[in-house]
Amino acid sequence: MIRYQKLSYSDAKVIIAEYDSYDDNEFKDLENHWRANDVSASAFDPSYEDFRHELLAEFNSALVETSGKMTYLLDLRVGIKLFQLMPLDSNFSIIEANNDDIWRYISVKVMPDITYLRYPTPEKGSIRITSPVEGEAIKLEDVKDEVFSSEAMGKGFAVMPTTGEVLAPEDCTVSVIFPTKHAIGLTLDSGIELLIHIGMNTVDLNGKFFEQHVQAGMHVTKGTKIVSFDKEAIEKAGYDVTVPVVVSNSNLFKSIETISNGHVDENIEVICVEIK
Repeated sequence: MIRYQKLSYSDAKVIIAEYDSYDDNEFKDLENHWRANDVSASAFDPSYEDFRHELLAEFNSALVETSGKMTYLLDLRVGIKLFQLMPLDSNFSIIEANNDDIWRYISVKVMPDITYLRYPTPEKGSIRITSPVEGEAIKLEDVKDEVFSSEAMGKGFAVMPTTGEVLAPEDCTVSVIFPTKHAIGLTLDSGIELLIHIGMNTVDLNGKFFEQHVQAGMHVTKGTKIVSFDKEAIEKAGYDVTVPVVVSNSNLFKSIETISNGHVDENIEVICVEIK
């Protein structure tokens, strides 16, 4: 039986700060241990030993199934295994299930290798991203919606579309498609997260004039059609069809710069994301 342990936010910050203090060689050595799933048994309460072994086996099995890609299927498999390994009972009530300190202990102490492999730090350098929509690129600051023009949602660009298709700009996982189909979240294989918002206030259309071609959780290749929309019908209904494309995890990167103006499409690189 697992003796559920807790790790506070402040204590976890101390551990992460220690990692940050490592020089490149020290952290590379730690990373190599994690990639080999080598975590000292002394790092966590011994009652977690079987738990770690079974969850790690599920993670590695799912990783084979996804060809090494960190996808929704992998998360689903691991999530189901967690549910099986941690059933609600007298030892693990709904109160414990909602205690972040218990999950933080598992993430930082018991399974730091899985946590690191699932959410890796992007490699240094820069990544260039093509446009998911064909049309004329404009600055985000020129979008007629302060939520986007203020960059509150992240840095990026916008497109005045000439066609009614949203294509995957790179190999990626479809993180979310809103029920109204006007907004899409993609997680690129590089770790960059994109929010693509078709039009202004088009949520009010409740999905009318939009067609979804993939499902959330799917891993798709560059050029895959994600959503199509009837540009002319949306405009006729009185809506601005400008499509903001923002990096929703902009805070993780050193800089995000627009490198193309004018006509853009899935073959033209529009922004350059520089890794910290």
